[in-house]
Amino acid sequence: MGILRQYNNEIIIGHNVGPHEYNASTYAIKLYPATLGLSSADFYQNTTGRQYKAYHKLMVEYTRLLNAPNLTIEADITELLLFESKLANISRPYEKSGGASFQRMPIRKLTRLVPHIDWKQYLELAIPVPVNETDFVGIYGLDYFIDIQELIGQTPHRTVVNYLLWRFVMNRANNLDARFDKVQQDFYKEIYGTKSQSPRWKKCVDYVNNNMGLAVSALYVHNYFNGASRAKAEQMIANIKEEFYEILDEIAWMDQETRADAKTKAAVMEQHIGFPDYLMDQAQLDDEYSHLHFESDKYFENVIGFLKNSTNKTQSKLYDEVDREKWTVVPSVVNAHYHRYRNLMSFPAAVLQAPLFSKDYPNSLNYGAIGSIVGHELTHGFDSNGRHHDQFGNQRLWWHPNTIDRFIAKSQCMINQYNNYTIRVMNEDHKINGMLTLSEAFQKLQLLHGADRLLPGLNLTQTQLFFLKFAQNWCQQMTEEGTLTALKTWKHTPGKHRVIGTLHNSREFARAYNCPDGSPMNPVHKCEVW
Repeated sequence: MGILRQYNNEIIIGHNVGPHEYNASTYAIKLYPATLGLSSADFYQNTTGRQYKAYHKLMVEYTRLLNAPNLTIEADITELLLFESKLANISRPYEKSGGASFQRMPIRKLTRLVPHIDWKQYLELAIPVPVNETDFVGIYGLDYFIDIQELIGQTPHRTVVNYLLWRFVMNRANNLDARFDKVQQDFYKEIYGTKSQSPRWKKCVDYVNNNMGLAVSALYVHNYFNGASRAKAEQMIANIKEEFYEILDEIAWMDQETRADAKTKAAVMEQHIGFPDYLMDQAQLDDEYSHLHFESDKYFENVIGFLKNSTNKTQSKLYDEVDREKWTVVPSVVNAHYHRYRNLMSFPAAVLQAPLFSKDYPNSLNYGAIGSIVGHELTHGFDSNGRHHDQFGNQRLWWHPNTIDRFIAKSQCMINQYNNYTIRVMNEDHKINGMLTLSEAFQKLQLLHGADRLLPGLNLTQTQLFFLKFAQNWCQQMTEEGTLTALKTWKHTPGKHRVIGTLHNSREFARAYNCPDGSPMNPVHKCEVW
């Protein structure tokens, strides 16, 4: 497992080197439950279900392509799936709870509690810097590791090794030839309902962007992002933070001491907008990739070499201080992010583009699209996860117990609301997990300062345009298979209910669109956190 981790494979044991929980300016080793081959532990419970059968077929097809002996394929895969199903049963509580209990302890103590895994050897193999038995590790879900050591001890060694190799093959199959690609696409068709695949050129662009994002971003920013866009985004984010200070003053459920600390946390919250300045430094950019050596006729070897180098680079930071100037997201990827260990919001250049944002758009459209995303990321600093981290990103209890109780009660209103939503898929009604809605509660974004342009041909006010653009953010077209998978695996609710649930609670929306009192989009009882 330690050797496979060198190539960015987290199998059975999940581990990384990341910001220290109680001193976020330094790094620490973290252990947590690893992901499974299927995206949800629930999919292993029904052995006749579509996902399970597709996964079994994927195993058989890949194994045959690798020229395994036909006489043993079925028996080996049956044992392998039985092992992974048991692993899924162990993982399931942590997947369902959205987290795991946390504790720190020296490696020596972990070895006493989970003795059948040689932790020092594993970490010495996985981390390219010296590791001592007295070093501390942060453990998310100690019971998981106690249970998996028992499972491994009860399982034939051949089966465990086969599982490790299977997951490595599964992780790397997208870097193999067209035969493996065809099998993978058939699997995705069953899991997500995808009818066609991306052209080869797009796969190549995506792969390079995901793995060498800074190099791609330098080209992208040079051609598609300018200072005017950055300046307008900075002003918009500053306005929204000012609005959030007012909200903190108004909410009745937060005590005064917690309120003061929350305002401090919001005030010092950093934001990375567009791209880092060092992206334009050619020498610094070259240095980022100086450790890599590629050969034009050895694609797979290039991938393996890249994975080992990039993993080693991350893991070797163990005894370094966190560089707060270093970006945590890639500018050429469309994704905003809040990093709770750094109290930092990131809005890369690729997300600050049409149709979400433009320096030439009226405020109603920019605030409805990107503004609502800014509000969403901002409140991550104060949600059920963010409230455990202070203004420096350190894990600390800084909310008063009474405030926590009132926050949980407010949040439960939203959970109950979303729990009542259903999606009809394949002639069955499926419930939405209300726990996924807790960051959808940022209501007050009426920041349309002064008169602004309306859109010709549309008889809509600025406020109506704001809400229309917010709704367009979450337009989705999903297959039934993809919807079922999303309900099990996504961290957020599907787009349609994300819009309905948020606007259902908005008095401003009801006024803008003249929704009658008591109507579906203007209920008498509304849920409100912020």
